[in-house]
Amino acid sequence: MDSTNTSLPIATVMLLHAKDSALATFGRTDVNGEFMLRNVANGDYILKITYTGYQNYMKPVIASGGTQELGTIVMQIKARQLNEVVIKGERDPVTIKKDTLEFNASSFETNRANAAVEDLLKRLPGVQVEKDGSIKVQGEDVQRVTINGKNFFGNDAKLATRNLPAKAVEKIQVFDRKSDQAQFSGIDDGIREKTINLELKEEFSNGGFGNFTAGAGVDSQDDFRYETKASYNRFTKTTQLSFLGMGNNINQQGFSLAEYFGFAGRSGGGAVFRGSSGGGIGNLRGVPVNFGGRPNGIMTNWAGGINFNHTFNKKTQINGSYFFSDLAHRLEQQANQINFLPTGNFSSAQNSRQNNQTTSHRLNATLDHKIDSVNTIRYNITLTQNNNDFRTISDNQTFNAAGILQNEGTRDNVNIGTAISWNNEVLYRHRFAKRGRTVSTTLTFNVNRNNSEGELTAVNRFFNPQTGELIRTDNINQVNTRNTMTNTYGGNLSYTEPIGKRKYLELNYNIRNTVNKSDQKVFDIANSERKVNQNLTNEFDNNFLYQRIGANFRYSKQKINLTVGLNYQNSDLRGNLVTRGTSINKTFNNLLPSARLNVDFSSTKRLNFDYDTDVNAPSITQLQPIVDNTDPLNIYVGNPDLRPEYNHRFRANYFTFDQFTSINFFGGINATYTTNKIVNSQLIDQRFVRTSQPVNVADFLNASANMNFGFPIKPIKSRLNLSGRAGGNRSINLLNNESTYAYGRTLVGDLRYEFRPSDKFDISLTANLNQQRTTFDRTTSVNQSNEQNFLNQTYGAEMNVVLPLDFRLNVDYDYFLFTSRTTDFRQSLPLLNTSVSKLFMKGAGEMKFAVNNFLDKSLGVSQQADVNFLQQTVVNNLGRFVMVSFTYSLNKALNPANNFQPGRGGMMRMMMN
Repeated sequence: MDSTNTSLPIATVMLLHAKDSALATFGRTDVNGEFMLRNVANGDYILKITYTGYQNYMKPVIASGGTQELGTIVMQIKARQLNEVVIKGERDPVTIKKDTLEFNASSFETNRANAAVEDLLKRLPGVQVEKDGSIKVQGEDVQRVTINGKNFFGNDAKLATRNLPAKAVEKIQVFDRKSDQAQFSGIDDGIREKTINLELKEEFSNGGFGNFTAGAGVDSQDDFRYETKASYNRFTKTTQLSFLGMGNNINQQGFSLAEYFGFAGRSGGGAVFRGSSGGGIGNLRGVPVNFGGRPNGIMTNWAGGINFNHTFNKKTQINGSYFFSDLAHRLEQQANQINFLPTGNFSSAQNSRQNNQTTSHRLNATLDHKIDSVNTIRYNITLTQNNNDFRTISDNQTFNAAGILQNEGTRDNVNIGTAISWNNEVLYRHRFAKRGRTVSTTLTFNVNRNNSEGELTAVNRFFNPQTGELIRTDNINQVNTRNTMTNTYGGNLSYTEPIGKRKYLELNYNIRNTVNKSDQKVFDIANSERKVNQNLTNEFDNNFLYQRIGANFRYSKQKINLTVGLNYQNSDLRGNLVTRGTSINKTFNNLLPSARLNVDFSSTKRLNFDYDTDVNAPSITQLQPIVDNTDPLNIYVGNPDLRPEYNHRFRANYFTFDQFTSINFFGGINATYTTNKIVNSQLIDQRFVRTSQPVNVADFLNASANMNFGFPIKPIKSRLNLSGRAGGNRSINLLNNESTYAYGRTLVGDLRYEFRPSDKFDISLTANLNQQRTTFDRTTSVNQSNEQNFLNQTYGAEMNVVLPLDFRLNVDYDYFLFTSRTTDFRQSLPLLNTSVSKLFMKGAGEMKFAVNNFLDKSLGVSQQADVNFLQQTVVNNLGRFVMVSFTYSLNKALNPANNFQPGRGGMMRMMMN
């Protein structure tokens, strides 16, 4: 009670061990101010009670069996008048607030000078940051990063995590962002984005801050290396303004490469590796993002942009950004592949050289306006343009099981193109006078244009299967043009009605029409004359129209939220093969059930169940019956007879965190079952020329389970984090008209140990094991097992030391080991980076001397398996280089008037009266 005998409910009661003040048990008072602590072992304890606005109560107690009555405890109000004080205390490192997991940044801060948000995220339990900057939380990809709840350069997460300083962040919030419609209506439609929101500290949310870095150096080949990067952010309560700029030739990207790889896949000039579906090296025009834990090849990039958020008043706010990038990429790679056939295994080898250039422009804008208290409108627009110039020169060979050369080829492929997309969305929402009754509508209009032209020169030689003698030579000299257009029109109408206490009904209708047009012309060049190749030239268009109507029921209670729904969808596919003079007309009808259950056991324990279904239409690339012979030994043909896939998805997640022991546990299960699954059927002829075509198969099953368990080791000021993932899939492999079930299994284990005895020293150790195994329900006729089994291992160590006179030492070491039980492949890759830096100008300036890739390993390694092949690839990479750089940090928090004290994490400054 307080001094007036008034009960104090929800006071926190803790029982601490007297010898070390470790928490033994805790509880809270009820509405009468009463509490009971059960199952207390005998011993000496300290009773500690806390209540906001009152002085902490502490009393020694002895437990000796039986029940102890502690009588009435009177809490005293904090009535003293205090001058300005600095209070140092440890905040809860992790809290769970409904569907949001929140990390306190000061509990995980890094002492690396000028650390970025990415460095902070690496320390969070359950968060995994890959070497390329992509982020996973509890095994799921993060798709969006926001700043104080507002978009930052659209959906490019890396622009936030790699360009904002870690010291600016107060909280990191992780949650599944629901669609705008679901947030408005309260009815979960299953559309989610894994999102990270960065809540900035007060001094950064109202002021200007930024960094400027310039560096120069030389690599082991005596080539000049440079880097430059600048950022400035000006934030107020109503406005966020950010500028970014960067340029380097040391393979550093502060932004996503989605536009680069995305265009390459669409245009036929780059990132599609069709070999991933079976037999043969496949189309090695592809550019894997990462090899050996770092970007591949040699990259030079220049980029810059501006992001703007402004709240005009309580009714209107706007968000917009523009970003430009220019990327040059030089890649050399060697790929070796073992392929499995019923008649015996064969092997392939390919060397390729690529010189690629892409220029990208991206514009995003969102306008939110509250017309009045019950009507709101939102308009989103995204405009992108990519200009690309790709060139690939390659040679490859294929050998049969006896090692006899079967075919070899060389090719020179050039592709130049432009891709433009324009996406629009208008969302209108209205609330009626009756609480819970709403109506909303969404209109969408999207336009995509992709135009390219290319040249192909290839020579292919075929040999006698038994003797290896040359029997045939094919020469190809072609030019081609491709023009594709996709227009999408759509609308959605949703109405919600309360039907009882905490019960709601939503009725919805959705319509979408996608119009695709494609025109490919291929010309053979002979004696300087162009002649149309009728087999490869094709004009094709199709319409995909679907209409969906359904209902969702929601029941909401204090700790339980349940949504069940059922939709009926009618899909109509109409295609016109203009060149061939034929048409396609298909209609599909599907029922789409869904169910979602959220249970909040407490503020620190949460359980989620999700089940939903959807229909996935084939893409225009899969539908159009165009022959792609960019790699003449690996041909791709579309299939206009494809049917849409029908997917069942199930997900369950459990979260718990003990704020007193700092022990966290996350666990999840994901499963997808697909009927009419679209896979690539492979036909490999006697010359080992492979033709791939997408087809529908009966079904596909994929399931995985993941967990993360972390806990502190307080006596030695350490933290241990363990995570694991087990996955499996069952797919149907179509090879030379034979259907075979393939079973894939993946086991991933990850360990991270952090030792931080003081603010001046920390070390982290990591280990990751990734085993993949694929088996089949048969063996080959030559009694060889079609089993693919490989293990990728990664071990790492990082140390940061703050030396006297503000010198700082960083050592970062990674060791990659790639082994295969199917072949004798074994490749190791040690990478060591070191740097020494000096802080001056009251911490605003940093001079750094760094040696990157100290051991001069100028390569990257990868291995992967799929339904009937195992491939190992080695690529070129940047070798050792020395860099001297200067960084200046412009930061309001560094102003002496703000009394900012660097390096004092967990500090809180308060004015108290």
